[in-house]
Amino acid sequence: DSFIERRNVIQKERKAGTISASVSRGKDGLRYAIQSEHVHWHEGDIKDVVSSSLITLEKDKNDDNHDSLSLSLTSGKSIEVDEVILATGFGKRPPGSELINKIVRRRDDLPICPCGYPATDKSLRWHKRIFLAGALAELELGPSARNIAGARLASERIVAAATAAATTS
Repeated sequence: DSFIERRNVIQKERKAGTISASVSRGKDGLRYAIQSEHVHWHEGDIKDVVSSSLITLEKDKNDDNHDSLSLSLTSGKSIEVDEVILATGFGKRPPGSELINKIVRRRDDLPICPCGYPATDKSLRWHKRIFLAGALAELELGPSARNIAGARLASERIVAAATAAATTS
């Protein structure tokens, strides 16, 4: 099981923007709200916020009609929204990649995979004093590394490794 094979599996299995069935079902669910046009689904990264009301988190008190936000998306689309309910991303680059690359350039004992992600051991240890979780641990944890299930898996592995290290010291 190479890190390259693992990256290929993750790319194949990850479904961007997946939502659990319990959030979607029934008349109170997201799917119904989208079908009935109470909610409009837009997929894309926010490139720019054109409205200053988001920055101050206040409505313009002088303009009752101006409580929407103008967003520019990386898709080239511009949209007007009343609120942003969920804005998450599943980029392909490792989060914090600039910091990671800077650290790796200074040290030769921190392995990096060809895809740019850290190569950890099974306990998610990247260095004797560094454990990783979330997206940075996805080559060990798989596609769920970035969600709550992945956080639980990471915590179990890290606690087990830390406990084992404490009992052998």
